[in-house]
Amino acid sequence: MTAMASGTWVTWAGGIGLLVVFIGLLFAAWWSLFSDRPRGRRRCPQCWYDLTYSPGMRCGECGHTGRRESEFTRTRRRLGVFLMSVVGCSLVGVYVIDHVNSQGWMSYVPTRGLVWMLPHVDDRSALITNELIVRIRGDDLEESDWHALLRRCVNGDGGAQPPSEAWIAKYGLFATAGGRVLMSSDDEQVRDAAALLMLDIARQELPEVELSTRERWPEAVAPTVDVRVRDWWQNPTHMRIIAQPTLPEAEPARHICRDDPIQPRSYSMYLPPLAPGEHEVDIVLDIERRAGPGHPWVPIGERTVTVPLAVDAGLARTLKPVSGPAYDRQVARAFQDGLSKWEDGSLPVRVGVNSRRTFSRLFDDTAVAVRVEVMRNGKVGRHLDIWWRGGIGYFEREHAWEVPWWNDELLGAPDEPDDKWVLRVTSRPTLAFRVSGVTKYWEGEVEVPVRVRTRSGNAPPRGWIVDTEDAPGDGPV
Repeated sequence: MTAMASGTWVTWAGGIGLLVVFIGLLFAAWWSLFSDRPRGRRRCPQCWYDLTYSPGMRCGECGHTGRRESEFTRTRRRLGVFLMSVVGCSLVGVYVIDHVNSQGWMSYVPTRGLVWMLPHVDDRSALITNELIVRIRGDDLEESDWHALLRRCVNGDGGAQPPSEAWIAKYGLFATAGGRVLMSSDDEQVRDAAALLMLDIARQELPEVELSTRERWPEAVAPTVDVRVRDWWQNPTHMRIIAQPTLPEAEPARHICRDDPIQPRSYSMYLPPLAPGEHEVDIVLDIERRAGPGHPWVPIGERTVTVPLAVDAGLARTLKPVSGPAYDRQVARAFQDGLSKWEDGSLPVRVGVNSRRTFSRLFDDTAVAVRVEVMRNGKVGRHLDIWWRGGIGYFEREHAWEVPWWNDELLGAPDEPDDKWVLRVTSRPTLAFRVSGVTKYWEGEVEVPVRVRTRSGNAPPRGWIVDTEDAPGDGPV
């Protein structure tokens, strides 16, 4: 038997209808056997004509002649109706049992009923929770159901208030799924209402932020600080961190996380060059959130983190440059996979990088730390800073990157037959100090003509992006 989709109005209306039919059939069975009793009357057992005032054993209506007086005081039984009622009850019972065995009896409960009962469930494995998960996976929820579920998640309950661990365990999955579904709606009002609900949840607690850097930096090199953010739950709202070092001439670093982040959630910020010696740098972090593009940023909180670092006047001499045609060829090969261009999404044009092509003895103990400029017809549309450790015999490799500037208007323009795409790869010694355990870095510049592969759908999600005047965080998502 085919079961109806769980949780829709058709399901529970059908369930109520089945219940009404079953009760009606039971009533018909009772009526067929017990409803027409004699109640002191004499009736013909053949045509059931009333013989109360007709003595004798012969019916004056149909001519039937009885043998015993007891025949005229029997209860009338409608066996045909009884048999049909029993068969109908059996069919309804078989259908219900089959449906319950395949989908569970909770599948007859309306989705709004499950949402209403959710706060009264303590066990994450309870039938109500499991049924909601099944319906979400089966795409059985309407937008109104998602709104009701999201509002319930925002309110939580007495034992699970957001953003406690109990709340995350009980409501986090539903809140995240609801936000993503509603914020992808074609209706702008639906998207805005959902985004504001998500913001009400997200703004209730600061994420964890850890700052780290290498122990010693060379003189005249701008130190970088790695910022690792652990948000307390996955959500489709945006987060911005404005990091202000308490140093003269230090500019604030503004970064936005607006996609489903790629783990680990980290990015790098630059400090101005420091004098030789030991330093403790205080960095003030202002954390803000917003519901989505076009919505205002809402301050969440502020925290100050102290980063210790040392500057060594002679450390720069410990990292030696290496260069030559052999090095240039292998670096160029690492970027020959070309570009991929998606229809939409954040940074829809992406650079293909295969760092394994530098995993050779030539690059032993050597950092490949470069700036890649994506050029279309001679114009630069993207800066990509990327660094990794070359050579062989290393099982754990640092491979990190950041995109400090981009111009999606140039890169995302419609393709032309005479388009010429080139990657200009230039070494950046300051990035090489981010690679641990190396004594050399590649020095040089190569230009790699590449092709663009067009892909459908949205570009894969990115984590942190720089929020600047040239590349604002309000850009297209």
